[in-house]
Amino acid sequence: MVEFKYSKDDLAQLVFKDELTDLHNRRFMYRYLDQNIPGSGRTQSPFSLLMIDVDSFKDINDSFGHLEGDHMLKELSLVLAKNLRPTDIPVRYAGDEFSILLPETDKTNASRVAESIRQAVASTKFFRREKGQPISITISIGVATFPDDARNRETLIDEADKALYNSKNKGKNCVSEAGKLDEGVIAEYNLLSTLPCPAFIGREEVLNDLMKSLEAVKNGENAFVFLEGEVGVGKTSILKELEHRNENDFLAFFTVLVETDRLQPYKPIIALLKKTISSEKNIFDTAALKIKPEYRPELKTIFPELSSDIAGESGKENRKLLFEGMVSLLTAVSEIKPIIILLDEIQNIDEGSMEIITCLSESDSGRVLTAAALRSSYLDILSTHHPRLEKFLSEIAGTPNFSHQPLVPFNQTLTNNLLDYILPNRGPLPAFERKIYELTRGNPLFIEEIVKNFILRKKISIKDKKLFHQVCIELGALTWSNGADIDPVWLHEEIGKNKMWCVPG
Repeated sequence: MVEFKYSKDDLAQLVFKDELTDLHNRRFMYRYLDQNIPGSGRTQSPFSLLMIDVDSFKDINDSFGHLEGDHMLKELSLVLAKNLRPTDIPVRYAGDEFSILLPETDKTNASRVAESIRQAVASTKFFRREKGQPISITISIGVATFPDDARNRETLIDEADKALYNSKNKGKNCVSEAGKLDEGVIAEYNLLSTLPCPAFIGREEVLNDLMKSLEAVKNGENAFVFLEGEVGVGKTSILKELEHRNENDFLAFFTVLVETDRLQPYKPIIALLKKTISSEKNIFDTAALKIKPEYRPELKTIFPELSSDIAGESGKENRKLLFEGMVSLLTAVSEIKPIIILLDEIQNIDEGSMEIITCLSESDSGRVLTAAALRSSYLDILSTHHPRLEKFLSEIAGTPNFSHQPLVPFNQTLTNNLLDYILPNRGPLPAFERKIYELTRGNPLFIEEIVKNFILRKKISIKDKKLFHQVCIELGALTWSNGADIDPVWLHEEIGKNKMWCVPG
């Protein structure tokens, strides 16, 4: 068994560096801004932030593949770093988005830096990794400055992001400054910021039931919540909300299972315990001391991070001891700090993880809440396609704190409530509301996607009610296919035919 030992410098590198580009990452940027903006506030020294997006980067990935896209991001990061001042700090923010931290820099000078970077990128010849063919890359940039535009980290990032959105709307390959944006662009950005809707409209009963399950877990019980519904009704959003609401009081772990996970024994369970090791090592080590000595050698094969004074001598693999050891370790961890396991697309869960979750749910020991989501359409085919999962759900349904929460699409009233939230102050528009409901059948995701598309195509403006009439005409050209169930593929095809799905890259 190979063991990895990390120095403090290694750990800092892992935590604050982006693996692909070797630039600092978003975690570093948040920490840096939190530490430096208050300091700037005491002296009122300016601090600027550039938000950068690669124009039409999706076309590179679609045309040449993601490996080629990664190569271009690495090359671009070198160009950015090369064209900065010694005090400037480049960051890979996410995907094809970058940020530049500009200490002691006012907006005028920050805009000069931004324009210099933009020109440098536009004039650089980028070449494909294998064939050496040239590819042109341009970037759009948004500039915001503390304290002129914002007084805290969140607002500074939002103002720079707004300015970046303005640059994309102006045709890309340009620089925009916060405070000098078109009112229509700001209104459009603010509308889009409500998507996806952060409010849990129509799901209050589900959330209340989940809170009861959490209370049961806090009081020393195990629980299982089964969320069931079709694509777009909010299963994933609820799981993520559970994670974010409770990450301080619980060890919360969220994952979307994929088909290959069925072949990897204990995949989500191991990932949860690995996360515990990285974020709560003291809890992990304390829990490991409580389990039987015979379990430790088997656990050491999976978790080489186990302290040497905790792990015993490794022997031949014993699957029974490994299984019992992980159940015992999870139970011991949860007795120190309760655990939430959040599993999306549970049809892809492996058998070992099902057995562990069943064992935990039936046990009188531990404090573990498992919340799992499944598409309703899978329930009809479990017996033929996944009989083991059918048996698992049947067994779990008989445990003391089991809860089944079916999520259904919205009715017309809830559809209107969602539209009220994402399109505030629009006034009564019954024809528009009715057309949206008829087309989406109350599916929240489809409601949001259609509204988002019309916003991006300048078809919806809160100030111009006449535009809503034109939207109704376009929506009226779409009709449902045969069958009562929502067909996402059909809907996307129909929307594509009507050129509704054109989103700026």
